[in-house]
Amino acid sequence: MKPHLTFAFGLILAVVASYSVRAQGPTNFPMVGLTKGQTLQINLVSYPPSPCSNTIRLGFQNSKGAAVGPTMTVTPQQLPAGQATSLSYSPAIASEKRLELLPTVTSAAAPVGEGCVASVEVITAGATSVLVPGATGYPPILSSGCWA
Repeated sequence: MKPHLTFAFGLILAVVASYSVRAQGPTNFPMVGLTKGQTLQINLVSYPPSPCSNTIRLGFQNSKGAAVGPTMTVTPQQLPAGQATSLSYSPAIASEKRLELLPTVTSAAAPVGEGCVASVEVITAGATSVLVPGATGYPPILSSGCWA
């Protein structure tokens, strides 16, 4: 591939990866795989002028849907506009093994505030190796080659 096409493709990926979805209900993340020495971190930011307006719960689930690791409950008073918080989990993983986890961000009521934005990081040796923005819904189902 020519260098300018590679750069353009990389730039498009960077823009897509940095896009943050404004949460209007539960924030959905894909399963995230970790190996030995990695940490999974959920970030929650309350942007003005519409900060997080409901209590938000952060946590992790294993591949069977069972809660694992730490959890955190954040109230609007604890996370005013312009503030951020995070929850980290560093599970003990044996060498050459992989652990799949599902980051969870839920609210007792929707909407949670247009400026309430969640993301997930995989941290390796103190540096972010993967950043995943949250989504507040799933794409429509692909049916017969067309989006439903």
